[in-house]
Amino acid sequence: MILVHGVGQGPSDWALNVANNVLKGAERSVLVVDWSQTGEESFLDFDYAQALANALLVGRQIAVVIKNFVLRKNLLTLKNVKTAHIHFVGFAEGAQMAVSFADHLYELTGMTIYRMTALNPTSPFFETFNQSISQKTAKYVDVVHTSAGLSAPGFYNHIRIGQLGIMRPLGHLDVYFNGGTTQPGCNAINDLLCSHRRAFEYLLFATDPRTPCVFNMYNCTGTAQLGSMCGKRILADIYSLEYSLLREPRGIRMVKVSHRPPFCE
Repeated sequence: MILVHGVGQGPSDWALNVANNVLKGAERSVLVVDWSQTGEESFLDFDYAQALANALLVGRQIAVVIKNFVLRKNLLTLKNVKTAHIHFVGFAEGAQMAVSFADHLYELTGMTIYRMTALNPTSPFFETFNQSISQKTAKYVDVVHTSAGLSAPGFYNHIRIGQLGIMRPLGHLDVYFNGGTTQPGCNAINDLLCSHRRAFEYLLFATDPRTPCVFNMYNCTGTAQLGSMCGKRILADIYSLEYSLLREPRGIRMVKVSHRPPFCE
């Protein structure tokens, strides 16, 4: 598993905690990527376009690291394996980084990654230049939407209205928490990024074995139905990082959440 934070963050914001939660379960390897030195400035005093360029470069470098790791450990025979059992989890710009990572890994090894989990992938620039993640990024792509909105020109327009995410479905599974736009307990006036950050906060509690509840998913026929909170809950259909090749939920889902931790109901 690969965990990647977003612009203005570091591994300690959430990635290290998720890694610790994941390692409490089944035995696996987890790589936490720290690219904070290339995008650590606040949203109000840095060149966002440069940060995105850095993100694309970091994605390619992660691919080189993974290729070298695979070769060194002899975990896979590259000539015979088409799907690398790699789960890439990224938040915001870190989620969009998966595109350059997956493309370059394929160039280097001919392998497609198994799963991509995108936590509220950011819209500015990525949507404009058609560089956003899609079902082509991995064999299975699941997307969490928490602060999606209509496309607005310019990065600071998205910041001003507190909507950095993408509303349209992007993956094989698209999960819209509380309808995908504004999260309970988030006041856009006092904290414009609150709903945006909830994407990794939900993941923290979803992966923590001490969490006393689960994030139940409700089936939706389309994004237009999200306002009516969609249909009935599908039995055993919960938001999780533990999907396997034997069971991969697909389509559009909605998750009801509360305004306080651990957020699930």
